[in-house]
Amino acid sequence: MLSPVFIPLAASYMTDVPALLCWIACFFCALRAVDARGATRSSLWLAAAAIAGFAGGTIRQVVWIAPFLAIPSVVWLRRREPRLAIAAASLWCATAAAAAACVFWYQAQPGHQPVTVQPWMDVLQGIAEPLRLMLVASLLAILPVLLLYLTAWKRWLPVPAAPVLGSLAAGAFLAACLWWFQDDLLLGNLVTPNGMLWEGSEAMGARPVILSGPILAALGAALCLGAGFAGASLFRAWRCRTEWEDGSSPLRRFLFLTAPSCALYVFAVAVRYASDGILFDRYLIFVTPPLVISLLWLYQTRIRPSPSRLGWIVLTLFAVYGVAATHDYIAAARARLQAASAVTASGVPRTRVSAGLEFDGWTQLESTGRIPPLAERKRDARTFPLPDPYWFWKMTPVIDPLYCIVYSPVEGLRDSDFPPVAFRTWLPPFHRRVLTQTLPKSEALPRN
Repeated sequence: MLSPVFIPLAASYMTDVPALLCWIACFFCALRAVDARGATRSSLWLAAAAIAGFAGGTIRQVVWIAPFLAIPSVVWLRRREPRLAIAAASLWCATAAAAAACVFWYQAQPGHQPVTVQPWMDVLQGIAEPLRLMLVASLLAILPVLLLYLTAWKRWLPVPAAPVLGSLAAGAFLAACLWWFQDDLLLGNLVTPNGMLWEGSEAMGARPVILSGPILAALGAALCLGAGFAGASLFRAWRCRTEWEDGSSPLRRFLFLTAPSCALYVFAVAVRYASDGILFDRYLIFVTPPLVISLLWLYQTRIRPSPSRLGWIVLTLFAVYGVAATHDYIAAARARLQAASAVTASGVPRTRVSAGLEFDGWTQLESTGRIPPLAERKRDARTFPLPDPYWFWKMTPVIDPLYCIVYSPVEGLRDSDFPPVAFRTWLPPFHRRVLTQTLPKSEALPRN
């Protein structure tokens, strides 16, 4: 909840956080079903897991993975109870039928675009890239937990080879990703070098770089050290598993219930990436909870019972950055709205003003009630009189922009008579502004 990815999602209209709530609730209910006394109570907890999983799937369909795999897993763990197996089979079939009904209803809606999947051989050949990207992004997301393992450095002084080799291996992997495969350290979308979202996403114009090269280098070094020490601790724990295996049944049950769903989720995201090339850091909030819980359990049982001061410091830095980046995004959005309102107050129709993602999208919805589907956007024959037009204009055909609210001067636009709107941020530079620029009136977009 204190992640720089989670915080802005929780403050937005995005569906990731509500879906994550249902995802976690499904696993929680499944765990309670495993521990419940009697088949009746276990069946009730399974029913709650099915309801939570189905509800989450109506938000994001991938959440349906959780009940489909967690319910059979509970049955296997309590396989000596035939009554529970019958109840679980009924719940599984009911969930599958309800999910299928939702899919059929959704596919029947006007403008629905079927999901296209590349040939499986092409998917399998290209699956290494999304898996590599997701691995680096997941390690960055759980960096505060990985760095906890650095506090056990004194234990490694007699035999430092394991953490050293682990850190070197993590460094070699990260170096290969950054230089050989030309990946970015930050997967992007919510956490980018510019704060939240990539430059040009929510509005036109250049934005200052927040996470500069030295900061990213420090993050990369911390990632290598944390992954190296955590990997060494995992290896040592596996070699000495007889010392703690008797008390690990809760963790093993937890992983038995969650790991298959997370693995299938990662595979589904990788398959989608092979088809449309879309992969965001926010997708990984579904797989980080099992990673965090497992690593914290191992840390608590093998190293120390409570987190170290270093862990709290890193977690605080992550949380402060997430809150500050979210504040700055909202402050910029407020400034864009103020600038756009000044233009419309002068008598300019709202459809002639482009002020970014939220403003333009709301204008489109107020005018037509919908965002055009992909097939309709592909038929959009409008031409844009800018060398680098705003990407969202294809989704808002009702907007015929004459005035544009931008973060910096944009090539092809000229300054207007409206003054800039200044706003303050919590991350440097602390004083910023948005500009109101205009297209030459002779270059207004032609209407179809």
